[in-house]
Amino acid sequence: MIKRESYDALIEEVDATGNYYEVNVNVQHMDENPSKKTGSDMVDEIKIGENIYYLEYTTQIEDKFAESEDGRIKLREGDYVQIDVKNTNQTMHQMIQSSLYGISGGKIGTISGQHTVLIVESTDGKFLRILEDT
Repeated sequence: MIKRESYDALIEEVDATGNYYEVNVNVQHMDENPSKKTGSDMVDEIKIGENIYYLEYTTQIEDKFAESEDGRIKLREGDYVQIDVKNTNQTMHQMIQSSLYGISGGKIGTISGQHTVLIVESTDGKFLRILEDT
């Protein structure tokens, strides 16, 4: 699950750097395809077919926090959470880089980061195990 306190802590930590950042959080919820077919009659069923994902973006996630009584968004097995952070102002390093590379026509980089997490197992909305890709 995603807690409102954790989300607010992330925003505060990013803001504490003194730079301005755009923070985007996306949640891809897995919605199992109801037209899946069972591949065997055994106890462990093998399902054939594709799952469908629907996305929730930062503003929708913030709305969900406001609507929930406990400030939590529950996630299920197969859901993805992706966080993108990108600076929107020019840092001192970028200003120096601009003055040096501006003459030569070089490109100036931006500060950004992305983190994606796959929920591989959950019980009653509590994470047991997650698979991270940075």
